[in-house]
Order: sequence, then C-alpha cells, then structure tokens
Amino acid sequence: MANTELKAEYASLAGQILAKTWGGPVRLGDYEEMKGSKRLIVYRCAVKEAPNGSPATVIIKHVNYEPPRQPGEEPAEVTPALIAKDWAGLAFLSELDLDEPLAPRFYGGSMEVGLMVLEDLGGTSATRLDHLLQGDDPEAAETALLALMRSVGRLHTATAGKEGRYRAILKDLGVEQPTDFEEYNFSFLRPSLEKLINILELTPSPSVFAEIEQVYRIMHEPGTFLAYVHGDPCPDNCLLVDGQMRLFDFELSFFRHALLDGADSRFHFPTCWCVNRLPEDLWRRMENTYRAELVKGHPTASDDAIFYPALLAAGIGWSLALLEWQSLESLFEKDYDWGTSTVRQRVLLRFDMTARSVAELGYFPALGALFGDVYKKLRDRWVPEIEEMPLYRPFRPKS
Repeated sequence: MANTELKAEYASLAGQILAKTWGGPVRLGDYEEMKGSKRLIVYRCAVKEAPNGSPATVIIKHVNYEPPRQPGEEPAEVTPALIAKDWAGLAFLSELDLDEPLAPRFYGGSMEVGLMVLEDLGGTSATRLDHLLQGDDPEAAETALLALMRSVGRLHTATAGKEGRYRAILKDLGVEQPTDFEEYNFSFLRPSLEKLINILELTPSPSVFAEIEQVYRIMHEPGTFLAYVHGDPCPDNCLLVDGQMRLFDFELSFFRHALLDGADSRFHFPTCWCVNRLPEDLWRRMENTYRAELVKGHPTASDDAIFYPALLAAGIGWSLALLEWQSLESLFEKDYDWGTSTVRQRVLLRFDMTARSVAELGYFPALGALFGDVYKKLRDRWVPEIEEMPLYRPFRPKS
C-alpha cells in the first residue's frame, strides 16, 4: 500500500472538530495510514494536546480525492456523499448511548470535504476477527465469533423502531434517499433463478416460482424484523475490544430485514473475502447466540414458524446473489480466487448449505430440491478439480 500524506488542512479540520466535541483546544501530531483504497483513506493520529480525559489517538477517515496515477486507472469516487451512510450509521449508533457500545464513537466530521473523526479502537487489547480466523487458537476464534453474533443481534435489537431518527441524520447530511445495492432490494431473485435453471438445463417443480416470490416478499417487506442492518458484518469489519465486538465500516448499512445479517453464521459470511468453513456445532451456537439477542427487540423471532422461513429466505437470496457477482458461465471456464477460498468453493458451500437447511427446517421444499440439484450438478462438474472448502485454520485437525 502506497504511503499517502495526511493533508495539513485535514489534520487542522479534524483538530477543530475535536475541539468543539471535547470542549477545549486540540492539536494532532504524528499519524500513520491504516487503510487505503480508491474510495477511502484511514489514518490513526496522535493527540498531542487536548482537554484532560481525551484519548491518546483518534481515527481520521476521508474520501480519497487522488486522481489516477497510471494511464487507464479508474478514478477515485470523489463525491463526499460516499461517506454519508457511514457517517449516519456511526452518528446514529453513538446517540444510542449503550452500556456496551456497538461501534466506534463518532466525534464529528465535514461533509464538505468528506471527512470523519472517530474513536480509535485499535489499542493493545483489540483484535480483528479475521486475524484470529487465520491464526492457531480455536478457543480465541470461537469466543470472538460468538461475540460477533451477539453484537449483531444487539445491533438489531437496539435499533428496532428507530428508522425515523436514522433517516433524519441522513437528511441532515443532504441525503434524502441513498442509493442501495441490488442485492438488498431483491429484484434479481426471480431472473437469477430462471437463468440458473436454463443454464443447467434443470426441470424444477413449478412451485419454485411461487416460493421465490415468497422469498422476495419476506425479504422485501421485513415487517417486525425491520432493523438497522450492517450489510457486511465480516470478520475484517469488526474488532474485539475487552471481550466486546465492535463493528465498523457502515457504508452498506441501512434499515432492512435483520436476517440479512443474522444468516451470516449458517451461510458462512456471504459478503466476505475471508470465507472458510465453520464447524457445524459452532455455527449453530453462533446462530442461537444471535437469535437470543434478536428476540429482545423483535419478539416474533422466538417463533420458529416466523424465524426459520426468514433465515432460509436470506440464505436463498445470498446464494443467488453470489451468481450475480460472478456469473456461472464464467465459472464454467475457470475458477477465481476470492480471499481465502475460490468462487467455485463458495458456490458449492452456499448451495449445499441452503439445500440441507431446507431439508432440515421444512420451508421452501421446491427451492431446496432445486438447490440440491444445482449442488450435485456443479459438484460433479468441478470435483475433484477443486478441493472442498476447508475449515477455518484454527479448527482444522492438528497434523
């Protein structure tokens, strides 16, 4: 990652924001770049002067305005509106004033230049979950995974019924209706299913189309499951701080169906780069941990006949979304690496898990049978060319 200088005017502006929030003069000092991309740059800055009780460091996050460095390189997305949903989410969650915070504290920002100043969670006691999942300590990884799903459940419970306040924050930022990703409005479901059937020359039960419409209705109209959803609660978007999992990067977040996040344990982090397989007993405990928190804000989650159809609907949606991101036709030609596994491995894992979950829980039987046929057909085509999705490293048998 190339070093990027923190512009003096940004550091000065961040100091002014902190002075207003903390009630006294603030001067920032040394900094280090934490993350760089074509969209956003993140710095950790030392606090050299501030009122008593202020933290020693803060995080500055701003839109990357840098023009392309090479001919043909895509330009950065320079609009400050890029940061609006992240800003709104952090400000919204900071207002909740929970005993156990769910995210970094939001100190303030400037929409004019696309800049935010946040609490720095990266102390010596903080650990990223993706690092634990690539390590060798199964107990630490298990504890962190359970903490993640507890925090996701708490997020959905704490934000139930508060969409109005969140939208008011967005409106104050000049965003009436933020653009959303197609994966979250579910308009792709039926066309994607029809395309899958045609490509693999399958003959499904006619009821699959009625079931996919039901899936659409469940996810598009969340009803009592409406909550503030992270949208990408991946192991690299959370940090374990003193035994509590804190979430960050809320750019994809919005009020949607809670089970979009809640399905992450059973369906193995469908939006994430670091996907391997979870032991079954562990993903079931993660799911139960999430559900126990969800019930506190969404009591209907205690009803299996309501909770499990929604869980399966999310899993079916994520399975089909994967083939929106990477076309099946291209996967017939070759496999693609994506983080810690390949796309073919993900497709097989997702469709197998969905089919087995349908068989276990009994909802959407026609779709479950179809997904099972898809899994078998693709497995026969790709195996043994590809290996089975491995367990996350801490849970692999010791040699």
